[in-house]
Amino acid sequence: MGFAMIKSRTDFNAALEKTENAKSLLVIEYELNIDEAEDVSIEYGVNAVPTFMLFKDGDMLPEDKITGAGDAQRKVREMIEKNLKT
Repeated sequence: MGFAMIKSRTDFNAALEKTENAKSLLVIEYELNIDEAEDVSIEYGVNAVPTFMLFKDGDMLPEDKITGAGDAQRKVREMIEKNLKT
């Protein structure tokens, strides 16, 4: 697992490229600065902190978006496990 800060559309596009090129499960934690990359937060509906999203083949899986910290660790683990099966 890695970590990176996303401060611009360029940073976000580079992050998406990693998911597109992954041959197996790639879990990377990104922190989106919603003030500096407002266009990204609007496009993906990030309106609360924290927001967890899952991307597969470079595309966001909207049914797997988790907002809020309550029980987030369990929800994120379940989201990843569910998508490992597909």
